[in-house]
Amino acid sequence: MIEPQFLGRMEIKEGATFEFLCSEGRLLLTMMGPDIVRVQIARRNMNYRDRPSYSRVPLVGACEVSLSHENGYWTFTTSHYTLRLQFNPLRFTMRDSEGHLLFDDVDDGGLQWRDEGFVCQKRMLGDECFYGMGEKAHGLNKRGLRYEMWNTDDPEYGPDSDPLYQSIPFFIVLRGGVAHGVFLDNSYRSFFDFGHTQNDRYSFGAPGGPVDYYIILGPRISDVLDGYTRLTGRPHFAPRWALGHQHSRWMEYESQDELLEIARAYRSRQIPCDTIVLDIAYMDEFRIFTWDPHVFPDPQAFTEAMRGLGFRVMAIMDPGVKVDDEYFMYREGVENDYFLKRSDGSLYIGLVWPGETVFPDFSRREVREWFASKYAILAQTRLSNSSWIDMNEPSNCIYAGLREEYSMENVVDQYGEPWEERLRNVYGFNMAEAAFAGQKRSYPGERPFILTRSGFAGYQRFAATWTGDNQSEWPYLHLSIPMLLNLGLSGVPMCGADVGGFFGDVSKELFVRWYQLG
Repeated sequence: MIEPQFLGRMEIKEGATFEFLCSEGRLLLTMMGPDIVRVQIARRNMNYRDRPSYSRVPLVGACEVSLSHENGYWTFTTSHYTLRLQFNPLRFTMRDSEGHLLFDDVDDGGLQWRDEGFVCQKRMLGDECFYGMGEKAHGLNKRGLRYEMWNTDDPEYGPDSDPLYQSIPFFIVLRGGVAHGVFLDNSYRSFFDFGHTQNDRYSFGAPGGPVDYYIILGPRISDVLDGYTRLTGRPHFAPRWALGHQHSRWMEYESQDELLEIARAYRSRQIPCDTIVLDIAYMDEFRIFTWDPHVFPDPQAFTEAMRGLGFRVMAIMDPGVKVDDEYFMYREGVENDYFLKRSDGSLYIGLVWPGETVFPDFSRREVREWFASKYAILAQTRLSNSSWIDMNEPSNCIYAGLREEYSMENVVDQYGEPWEERLRNVYGFNMAEAAFAGQKRSYPGERPFILTRSGFAGYQRFAATWTGDNQSEWPYLHLSIPMLLNLGLSGVPMCGADVGGFFGDVSKELFVRWYQLG
């Protein structure tokens, strides 16, 4: 047995760090204030992280930590917890200041390497309940279930579907009235097993990327959420009008008069409504940042007429750019090398609403800034300071039978490394950041409202969300309740579902009940 080498303690802005050199790698613990512990583990000669976190925001977290070493155990003590560490195998045990056992790694070790990936395993201690995980189906308590984080456009999702549109690798453990949370800051296709495979343990891991997770203490669930949003950012303060009734329907528009008639009907029937939302048919052949000139010959006159009736107008925005040499977005993106590419250097081309479509590489700051600058085009037409961003998992082929042909497996990032395994889950997050920046720039002094279908941990800094393409059936009304509650328990307080459903025809009774819930 090789005794690990303690490399020392260092005080940094985020807290006190303690590093150990072990037989198979290195361990770095950061005590980020009295209620958050960061755990980073790397194999020998590897970095703790190869890329900065997308989710994190700066945090100042100094605290008093005492360290002792006795009988093979290293013990860290703060005002809120005691963390005991042992090696050979590596195991953590944590108790809060009241002596409650919060977690205990399994006997055969809390970390196991698996090829290029890893799994962390902790013992079930009794009657734990598991909450959070963002937008996930099933019920409120996730015990006995297994989930994956892989942003997926699933237009036929149901109560047992997984994965879905977005990824928030964060969960809350509640046992005996005492809560703590775990946030895995890894954008790969991570997995979370809450006693599904083995009922005596729960586990989480990923096939690649960093071992970088945070333990966030309670004891209340609200304390855990406070700690999580200190790490990933507080939710954006949406404008007041966005809290009201928003009318949205996927339809073909014959003329703008159809929409104005809907708005007048709301007013004549005295039904409160604040916003008319435009779906993809408002665009010129689905070209983003354009208007269909046949339906909207004067977009500004249309939006001003809506404002005269007391309505804001919010429009959908997809990431896909139509392949068209005469189209300014495509032309500029090609000239500046802004679109995703295959490993052979050719453009990746998907098949979405405009037909052949290319996708901005939102992982690059210059691409996000370019995309953000285009919101000024829509601002000139007096659209509201908002953007409904859709299809941003990304949804790259709308035809089920052709999805293998249009696979993104051989797409690479700007460094020539595989794109999908690391960056798919943050595509919607980065698009939301670009949309938010574009609205802030185009409407100075106003609070923007971004509504996104996809995202990753921390997107609450920029956007609200809805639960995607649901069905006009009673089970989806029921399913929306735990989905929205768990989104709220994942740091996303502003969230909703399509009232009445998206697919199918809703019955009068279901429509009324869904409106009551909404």
